[in-house]
Amino acid sequence: MRALLCPRPGELALVERVKRETTLLGSRNATREDFDVVFAMLRAGKIPTKALNTHRAALDDAPNMFAHWLRPSGGVVKALIEI
Repeated sequence: MRALLCPRPGELALVERVKRETTLLGSRNATREDFDVVFAMLRAGKIPTKALNTHRAALDDAPNMFAHWLRPSGGVVKALIEI
């Protein structure tokens, strides 16, 4: 289990969640309204999701890509496997 600390109460550290591939099961400081704001920002295009998805590979090519993706010099923020 990994705790994700928010900079200020009610502020969701979205980039850290994406980088760590975490699943939010509950939150002591975030409210339903906080999540509504984040989802609205995602829908409005205010969060640069395309910039966060830095690498892609077809399902058949993915096993060969992992060594590259895991190197810090690869610059991977989020790798997507297309099926």
